[in-house]
Amino acid sequence: MRPAGYDDERPATADDRRLRDLRRELRAVGLGALVLLGFLCSISLKSRFAGISDVQRGMYVTSVVLTAIAAALLLAPAAYVRLAPGHRPAEQVTRAVHAMAAGGLAAAGLAVAAAVRLAARWAESGLAADLLGAGTAALFAAAWFVLPRLLSGR
Repeated sequence: MRPAGYDDERPATADDRRLRDLRRELRAVGLGALVLLGFLCSISLKSRFAGISDVQRGMYVTSVVLTAIAAALLLAPAAYVRLAPGHRPAEQVTRAVHAMAAGGLAAAGLAVAAAVRLAARWAESGLAADLLGAGTAALFAAAWFVLPRLLSGR
C-alpha cells in the first residue's frame, strides 16, 4: 500500500524517495548509537570500573562491540551512497542500504539490551539482571521487527 499522493509515482522515483527517507531516519538512529558508544567508553574511565567482575567485564566489552557494530552499519549507508558508482540502479542501492539498516538496528537493540543487563548487574546480581536484559532484547525485537511485519500484513 502506497502513501496518499504516491499512486502515480514511477518505480525509479519511488526507489529514490524510499532511499532518501531511509537515510534521513538512519541519521537519527546512527547518532543515538554514537552517543551510547561514547557513554559506554566513558564508563571505563570511572574508578569503580576497576572493581567489576569478569562477567561484568565481558558484558561491558559485548555492549561496546555491539554498539560499535550498530554505529558502523547505521552510518555506512551515507558512505555507500556517496561512494557507490553512480550507474547503480536505485533499487539495488535501496536494497543494500535497507540490509545495512536492518543489521544496524538489530545490533543496536542487542547493544541496548546488553547495556541494560550490565547496568542491572551493577545494581542487582543474578536472575533479575538477566531477565531485564532478555526482556529488553525481546521488546526491541517485537517493536522493531515483529510488529511492523504484523501491521504490514507480510
